Amino acid sequence: MTSRLFILAGEASGDVLAAQLMQAVGKVKGPVAWSGIGGPHMKEAGLSSSEGMGQLSIIGISDALAALPRLYRLADRLIDEILDTRPDIVFTVDSKAFSVRFAKRLRKRLSGGAWQPQLIHMVAPTIWAWGEWRKKAFEQTFDGLLCLFPFEPELFDQTQLQVKFIGHPQTDLPLQTTPIDSCSYDFTLMPGSRRIEVKYHLPLMLKVLKKLQHKYSHLSAILPAVPHLYGMISEQVIAAGLDRMISAQKIPARQALSQSKAVIAASGTATLEAALSGVPGVVIYHLTPLNRLFAKLFYKRATPVLPDLIMDSQHYPFLLPPKLNADTLYYEAAQLMDELEQRHADMEAQAKQLYNKLKAGEGQFSENLAICLKSML
Repeated sequence: MTSRLFILAGEASGDVLAAQLMQAVGKVKGPVAWSGIGGPHMKEAGLSSSEGMGQLSIIGISDALAALPRLYRLADRLIDEILDTRPDIVFTVDSKAFSVRFAKRLRKRLSGGAWQPQLIHMVAPTIWAWGEWRKKAFEQTFDGLLCLFPFEPELFDQTQLQVKFIGHPQTDLPLQTTPIDSCSYDFTLMPGSRRIEVKYHLPLMLKVLKKLQHKYSHLSAILPAVPHLYGMISEQVIAAGLDRMISAQKIPARQALSQSKAVIAASGTATLEAALSGVPGVVIYHLTPLNRLFAKLFYKRATPVLPDLIMDSQHYPFLLPPKLNADTLYYEAAQLMDELEQRHADMEAQAKQLYNKLKAGEGQFSENLAICLKSML
């Protein structure tokens, strides 16, 4: 018998995760008819979708507030679809601010009815960073929560919802660090996977690379570009006159990192990829003034850099406005180059420890995920 299930994801990374979730669910439940909203990986895994995933790609509190009316209309359309198809389970993947509002709205529409589908969210809200203001909403709204990091389950009240550590998909790739003298490039540049991240981060990175070129001769860099941003990235590199120094390629980030001595990256999953590759670096992130105020009021940790948070370390200097500018980034990048051998050795030692912490079992991510789901579905 074919199960009817709904799934929602709104980012490129969420699309990949959701596709893996769909495969794992299939191993547990057998044939599934999937509806919802997602991207190309999810559609390849069997998703039937009438909505574009890009509608959920929003950065920061200011963008989210401006988009609320449009997002509520989208949520209502998706809830109408759920009421029509009556799936057994509703999955939401990442896109945490939208997902919890969507789930609350769905619960309200279903209130008092006999049919109550199971609601499961994948990728926990970052309550360890931004405080507990979203914790209760997730505990009261969802039936299950799938966490990528080992320290997250204990942060939630497990009498209210099932919480599972499922491991991180980055551990599917073999742990393989590259000796510094075997690297072809000095830097990997990782400005982000969103258009707005590239808009703010890449010009700054290019300016700093041009300045570094005067101090370090024959400087070179590789830039792994997601396909839909390759044109935009190439144009900026050429306009900066750095196309001979910087090689923009449509390749996975880990492939680029395996050829590099250091990285300049936007904060996010890219930092995990760098740390698992044993590559030291500098991490940056642009915030608007409103988002900066929000971060100042609510952010609790010394750093948002994921590998440093997980390992309780300080390997990656982090720059945020107003300290984020060409001078400060140049200083950190130049200091990194001057201390490269020691920093590279430190990160090689850290990589294996991080890998072991992120692994939830002996098998691949989707296999471990399927094992976790058996007790939940």
